[in-house]
Amino acid sequence: MREVITISENVTSKEALNMMVCRKTNALVVVDADGAFVGMINTRIFIEQAIPAYIVQDEIAAGFATEDVFRKSVRQVADVRIKDLMLKNVMTIGPEESLLKAAILATKRRQIRIPVIDENNKPIGLLSQTDIKHLIAKYLGVDKCDI
Repeated sequence: MREVITISENVTSKEALNMMVCRKTNALVVVDADGAFVGMINTRIFIEQAIPAYIVQDEIAAGFATEDVFRKSVRQVADVRIKDLMLKNVMTIGPEESLLKAAILATKRRQIRIPVIDENNKPIGLLSQTDIKHLIAKYLGVDKCDI
């Protein structure tokens, strides 16, 4: 389980992206004013928001779009609050739940990261597919790189 990096639901996209870059992560767990889990924000959401809607609908137009178009689109979402962008329907697990359950959630819901939430709905950790991969490798006796 990884350290959970949380961010307030009221910060802007620019502030959240700054935290992601500085903390070298692709996802943040979003909390309310009481520190309770309310959702997640990830790099994919920022990328999706940065692409102008007309280009998403027309791949041919994407071939003619300039970097300036992209830059203007990015700047338009800079002040959008995280609560308006975050994933809200995120599956979580408790600290006493099995890693097998986490693996099932990861595959069934195609959820790369699974927040670990305590009995007070406070995030205490984050499981990733990489964590599960390392556990599988451990069970298989893979403890060094032979390549």
